[in-house]
Amino acid sequence: MKIKELTPEQLRCGIAGCPAVFEVDDGKLLVIGKIASKSSQAMVPKSRIANDEILVEIPRELVAGILRSE
Repeated sequence: MKIKELTPEQLRCGIAGCPAVFEVDDGKLLVIGKIASKSSQAMVPKSRIANDEILVEIPRELVAGILRSE
């Protein structure tokens, strides 16, 4: 499998710790983000998050930048 980084160039950083989005050649997206804060987690119904899932927070500009580049 191969992956391609979709993170807009201006939002990339050279070290770990930055949100990012990657596209896998099988069509999946991989997202790096911080585990959502307790207050954010409280807003999402627990029934929406499966046992093998986590809620992550990413900046809105990350998604907007990806959409603009398409």
